Amino acid sequence: MEKDVIKEKIDMLRDTRNHLWNATVVTIGGTIAVAFNMGYIISWFLFPIGFLFSIIFFQAYFKKEIEIDNLITKLGEVN
Repeated sequence: MEKDVIKEKIDMLRDTRNHLWNATVVTIGGTIAVAFNMGYIISWFLFPIGFLFSIIFFQAYFKKEIEIDNLITKLGEVN
């Protein structure tokens, strides 16, 4: 029973991790696009915000990766 619950948590965290990775790639791409178009005043505000969000998404991605590793270790102990 506990084994199935851990597998479901791993699946859920893996999906969340994939969404975070996609958000990171899109945000980095948008930030790079804004960086090449710094002629507008709004770009000077959007560039640091995009950079900050990229860092936040990147850290959240690795946090989920660590949680998945811990659950895989826990799954190995249950067997």
